[in-house]
Amino acid sequence: MRESDPSIIEHLLTIPEAQVRIFDLKWQSTFYTVFHQTKTSKLLHTLCMAPIVFSLFALASYIEFSDAYLFEAFPIITPVNGALLVFVISAVWYLIMDITVGLVTIPIILTFWLLANAFNAAFGTDGVYLAVITLFTFSFIQTVSHQPEPVPPPHSGSKKFVAYKKWAKIASVSQKIKVITLFPVFTCVELISSPRLLPVQVLRLMHRFGFRKDLEKETTERAKRVLKTGDYNAY
Repeated sequence: MRESDPSIIEHLLTIPEAQVRIFDLKWQSTFYTVFHQTKTSKLLHTLCMAPIVFSLFALASYIEFSDAYLFEAFPIITPVNGALLVFVISAVWYLIMDITVGLVTIPIILTFWLLANAFNAAFGTDGVYLAVITLFTFSFIQTVSHQPEPVPPPHSGSKKFVAYKKWAKIASVSQKIKVITLFPVFTCVELISSPRLLPVQVLRLMHRFGFRKDLEKETTERAKRVLKTGDYNAY
């Protein structure tokens, strides 16, 4: 079970292990399910995650390494820059998470890379501001979408998840102030979490088409255990 006195890191990240087990697709999928229970949250994350990841590619495209291009015939969309590095790292990362899911996700991030370079060429330096605004706007929306979700430890004030409406009634003023104060941190957590959760979104979409329904069932059962016990180790 969780300790009675959560660390500062736990207060900031809720479940720090999520930032460590970045190659474990099953684990990431389970805890994505745990923290996304409502239809609103699921929908808004589906709509917002791609723009967030694309914005990261767009910002990376402004990091110039050389004047070279991968394909001289397409100089605008294939420069050797930070976005290319992000693409390569992401592709390897996702393939390590799962070969099949990685192969399905790679065309998506390849598109992000090409569009990020086109974005750079179209907007110039103004694109940096547009990308930052897009990045934080969609991250903010994702954060807000968590409001009706069950409140997790340690923010629930107990070792278990508490229904939001119940928490709103029983939480002390100091607890509510703490959550409000941490809202900018939660927004940044949404931002940095989006790249590792993109394959999870792809996996969930693949489930709809019949891929690994056994894994989908297993993920749901694991998520229920965590939600019931409040123990993140119940996975």
